[in-house]
Amino acid sequence: MGVVRREGQWRLHKRAEGVYEVTHKDRIELKIVTDDYRPTGVGDARDDMTVPVREVSSFNDAEALFEDMVAGRSAGGGLGTAQPMAGSSGLDLDLSQGEGDADWEDLPPGGVLLVGVIAGGLFLSQTGFDTSNPVFFLGVGLLGVGIVVSGLAYREYQQDGFGAALDYLVTTGDDDGSGATDADDPDRTPPTPETLKNELIFDRAGQQCEWCEEHTDNPEVHHIEPRAEGGPNEPENLIVLCPNHHRLADNGGLTRTKLKAKVSRQMADWSRAD
Repeated sequence: MGVVRREGQWRLHKRAEGVYEVTHKDRIELKIVTDDYRPTGVGDARDDMTVPVREVSSFNDAEALFEDMVAGRSAGGGLGTAQPMAGSSGLDLDLSQGEGDADWEDLPPGGVLLVGVIAGGLFLSQTGFDTSNPVFFLGVGLLGVGIVVSGLAYREYQQDGFGAALDYLVTTGDDDGSGATDADDPDRTPPTPETLKNELIFDRAGQQCEWCEEHTDNPEVHHIEPRAEGGPNEPENLIVLCPNHHRLADNGGLTRTKLKAKVSRQMADWSRAD
């Protein structure tokens, strides 16, 4: 077992009897299964849903397919002229990320909802709702993710109205809305001054988390409107949180609408105390 063909940065690997993989720059582009393949108890190589799979008659066909791919990619084309394996949905599923691909962890819940519903529905329709096709269950799983996100958004709507639900759907997990640093974006709001932090932590919050109202030895100041979006260093835009609730706020579990409501009450009490 090993590399059986090389063309530039392309490789044709033999992984098992009747099972070959085409790689480009060490990334798997295609799995090829020939008639020599005999499934074992571990699993069937033809059911691999992480990469496109093609079924051909012999090694010579696999070699020809490899050459087609090399020629097609070199000319800016696709994956050659091979046909989908019998019984498959015809979908080329490549779930890996290459250079320049989007970071799906940065999707807001609304984006996850759209991906789940659209991709899940597409996969189900492509399989003809055939439960014997593994792609059917992938579609069901994606739809399930969309349903869960919809339920969470509806809960926000019931508790705090349409604005809270919309806020939940469009808010990403980052406090500042991006991975940028102050040096990367000189126009973003600077960090909160220490004097203002101390005033909020000790005077307004009394060294308590302003969300759960429990004492915390490690209070943290959170920007409700992120610094990258121009969120100001003003008491009305800052809330003191314990580490657990700060993480929850960063991940979108506490919406901006709810946090602003908490701060509004805190500001009213603080003003009366003055």
